[in-house]
Amino acid sequence: QDIIAFSELEEFIDMPVQHYSSGMKVRLGFAVAAQMEPDVLIIDEVLAVGDVGFRIKCLNKIGELLESCAIIFVSHSMPQVARIATKGLLLEKGMTKIYDDKVSLVISKYYGLFSGENERILGVENLILESIEINSSGNKIESNDTVIQGSSLEINIKVHWKIKVDSIKCKLFFVNNDSRNVLDIPSELINENLKISNDQTTIKLETDPIFLNGGLYTLTLVVQDCRTNERLYRHDNLFTINVFSEYYSWSDNILKAKWSVK
Repeated sequence: QDIIAFSELEEFIDMPVQHYSSGMKVRLGFAVAAQMEPDVLIIDEVLAVGDVGFRIKCLNKIGELLESCAIIFVSHSMPQVARIATKGLLLEKGMTKIYDDKVSLVISKYYGLFSGENERILGVENLILESIEINSSGNKIESNDTVIQGSSLEINIKVHWKIKVDSIKCKLFFVNNDSRNVLDIPSELINENLKISNDQTTIKLETDPIFLNGGLYTLTLVVQDCRTNERLYRHDNLFTINVFSEYYSWSDNILKAKWSVK
């Protein structure tokens, strides 16, 4: 009964297993393994199926099992690896790339295997992006260079305007390897409209320390006309930054704060 309840397959339990979907088979398989109290449990992408509630249930059960058995957790989900693993092993084509007690280092190496996608540019009839220069803690970096988690960035983007525009607002997105925007830096939060006085413009951006998880991020720039709110320009995969971190969080962003006890 515990197995049936955990798998949440009560209404299908009398159905022949060969008629189960792949997700249902994984649910049942994990439920059986979790109730057997094994010495070693191999989990391969089991958390890639099921709804959020079932995945949370699995994570909680894995936490319980870690107290009494060894778990080999195979996954492409780095937040889940960071949550579960105490040691990390990175394989490429069946060969060991790195094995380390520092899971954050293994995760960073994993993301480093991937390069950014091809650039995608919309709005070239409105402006030409001539160059982008990024400095990290005072040092110029090139695309695909590594920066340390918590570094500040100074970004200078040289633009040649092909149309007449009075003022703009900009957004810079950090996009992770799952193609998700994990950080949004909009100019309109702290600036008045950015005035454009001639056809040669340098858009400058200075950030506070950025605490992102270790991994590879591409930058996307969006430029809008303040008066009409029309999108004038979008540039995906403009620049690639590899963030190195000793600490890896389950969350996309990390907030540095002062902690104390009184």
